[in-house]
Amino acid sequence: ALAAMNLSRLPHEPGALVDFYQQALDHLGAVCERTWFDRLQLVAEGRAAKLWNDDGALHETELHFPAPENSAPRDAAREVFPGCPLTFRLAETLFPSPLTLERAVLSSDRTQPPTADVAEKLWRAQWPDGARWRMDGAFKPAHHFSLLALARCEIQAIDQHWSLHRVAVALPGGEADEALAAAVDFADLAAEIPPDLNWPACDTARWHEHLSAALTGALATELDSIRHRQENYLRRELDRIDAGAFARDSGASFRAFPQQQGTGNGDGTVDQPDDHRSA
Repeated sequence: ALAAMNLSRLPHEPGALVDFYQQALDHLGAVCERTWFDRLQLVAEGRAAKLWNDDGALHETELHFPAPENSAPRDAAREVFPGCPLTFRLAETLFPSPLTLERAVLSSDRTQPPTADVAEKLWRAQWPDGARWRMDGAFKPAHHFSLLALARCEIQAIDQHWSLHRVAVALPGGEADEALAAAVDFADLAAEIPPDLNWPACDTARWHEHLSAALTGALATELDSIRHRQENYLRRELDRIDAGAFARDSGASFRAFPQQQGTGNGDGTVDQPDDHRSA
């Protein structure tokens, strides 16, 4: 199974975010003024305005940075809150260059191959369903290649969900490299890269498939929960609409019924009931 590791979110501090937004928007050419401790007035055009308009047209607004404990409904175009899309767009605008492929070699203090019994335990841990174990020859040093990526995921449902994931997959097959994803922060890089190291060819289409499968596996539980909440919400809305339609139909029948009551006068006319009876 493929997996991903969720990174812990940094604490939300409105004061620091106001400073960050003001400096970033000033850098992009906007005119900013801090009107209150948690509010920022701005006029933007061009690159800065593309946070709101794709064409970069002139945009004027006042941003609000509410406290994290504020539970009022959010306005994603004017408010900065944990996980808001505006912060992601601002960060992507500040770093517009395409992704670069970096290569690194992890250092290792293992200079001798494992013994046969240790190798068998490692092999059976990776392939527990294997029936036989046999060494065809002595171990030879080699490099194992993995692809490590950091991805932002946005889920559009009744509510919007944003998350950041670190994904590592082995090459060329795309198997999950969970150990690397979990321990890369503590890994040591080799001082030098061997000049004769044969790196895997850059296959962006195949790598895209591997990373997509890994993220789909990592988000499976969260997606199931979102779908369940969305189904419950839609079911309640349909029940509410059906109940309202039934109440309207019942009310119309009730109001129409007294119109049929009256006393014939024998001359072709009918006496209508009193107003309080037909109300």
